[in-house]
Amino acid sequence: MAEESYYSYLQEEQPDFTQVYTFSTRQFAYTVYFDPSEYSNILHDYPFLLDKSYAFGFFNLRYNYERRVPDEKISTTIIKIAEDFIKWAGIETVLLFHCDTSDERQACRHKLFLKWYERGEVDHLEMVSLEVDMEIKKYYIGYITRKDNPNLPQLQEEFETLALRLIDGGKL
Repeated sequence: MAEESYYSYLQEEQPDFTQVYTFSTRQFAYTVYFDPSEYSNILHDYPFLLDKSYAFGFFNLRYNYERRVPDEKISTTIIKIAEDFIKWAGIETVLLFHCDTSDERQACRHKLFLKWYERGEVDHLEMVSLEVDMEIKKYYIGYITRKDNPNLPQLQEEFETLALRLIDGGKL
């Protein structure tokens, strides 16, 4: 990615070891986070994921209510932050994510996130996502890791088993 294709950002570590990155556009202030403990309550049976994964998420705060203009630098900045974090945390790092379901717009979020990833042209990262249909609600979960992660087979096996457990009645 060319340096001018993304916003500059700041990084800080929280007392709970969560890594937080922030950046601003003309309309929004974004927070991107990597939390080592967000999923720990459901990962106790998955030793690799428990040891090597971080919850990956982001949110924004709108502070300028002008007409919203599409801004590709937002997606490239979030992808750049994820790349930098994985580089810092190590080749075995896994970023787990799920799309927020609070307003029933999780399918839209998932579609947008896939579009961002595909447009980001990130050759060395792999993103896997899937839809978990739980009768009352659909969830979208997934992970991002390096394609050369030496534990990719174990990661894939644990993630698939976790997804099946969620489908059988587990919770995110």
